[in-house]
Amino acid sequence: MVDTYMIHPAEKIKERIIKRYNSNPDGWRIIFGKDNYGHYNTAITQETDIWIIKEEQINPYKHVGFGTEISTDTDIFKKISPYTFGLRPVSDKQIDNLSKGLNLRNKKFKDIFSDIMRNNPVSIDEIDSSIVLQGPIVSSERTTNIISQKNQELDAKLRKELKKLLYKKYPQTLNPYS
Repeated sequence: MVDTYMIHPAEKIKERIIKRYNSNPDGWRIIFGKDNYGHYNTAITQETDIWIIKEEQINPYKHVGFGTEISTDTDIFKKISPYTFGLRPVSDKQIDNLSKGLNLRNKKFKDIFSDIMRNNPVSIDEIDSSIVLQGPIVSSERTTNIISQKNQELDAKLRKELKKLLYKKYPQTLNPYS
């Protein structure tokens, strides 16, 4: 079953996701975490399409890894977060409310952020404000297990491909004290 998944470099997967997000910024969810080996796992969904990315941080500015796209018959992340992921412009009034912060008597930060999260997500080209709220991104140690226990094979395959890349191009990440 795992062999039917096409494994691609993480950068290619991210390019596809950004292109698709920009054409339709509605309905996205992101779950992010680390696996037991310290690799970063990211699961990104839009409705029934899921992208799974496994990466290693090479330095503060560079991650390398692999990913794949799978489909399900349901939007499995819908229950995890009441809000979808997206880029949400923050209005001047919302900026003013944020700057007033705790001095607001009628609103709390939670209410201000809830108000911002009700803004519809927009594509990168549609951003027209000086401040943009990005998110939410849910953090979980069991990113791929949320999708399905069956994906343990897929997770192992992604980890294997990542280890091969790290061994070949970034051996210092495998044993930094040698």
